[in-house]
Order: sequence, then structure tokens, then C-alpha cells
Amino acid sequence: MITLVAEPGSLVEGATILVSDAEAHHLRVRRGETQEAVRLVDGCGAVALARPAGARGALVVERVEWVPSPPPVFNRS
Repeated sequence: MITLVAEPGSLVEGATILVSDAEAHHLRVRRGETQEAVRLVDGCGAVALARPAGARGALVVERVEWVPSPPPVFNRS
């Protein structure tokens, strides 16, 4: 499954997401215009499952999950 980056806070179930030109190009190069699921991440802990919509670079979000990120580790040496 291909993973693309979305704008922070944009992943909402049922929303249509328009990814950047670079991410849309990556999607076309990797899989063309198929209906295979795509994983979207927003860098804020949201991970979504989406499917390509009709427009180039548009994806329809089907399911959103929040992945907790561990707290940062500081080296106190």
C-alpha cells in the first residue's frame, strides 16, 4: 500500500483531500488511476485509509485512526 502525506488536520472521514502536486505525481507513477486503497498520514498522528477520487490528486477518506506517538527521548549526558 502506498503512503502519501496530507496537510496536518485535514484527515476527516468522508472528506475529499487534494494532495500536493508532488504527492499526486507519486501516486500516478506508483499505481496510475486504480481504486486501490492509499494510506494518508498528516504528521500529527492521524493515519487514514483513502481511495482515489475522479480528479487528479484527489482522495476520498474512508477511515481515520489516531496513532499515538511516543514522547521524545532526551539524551541527558
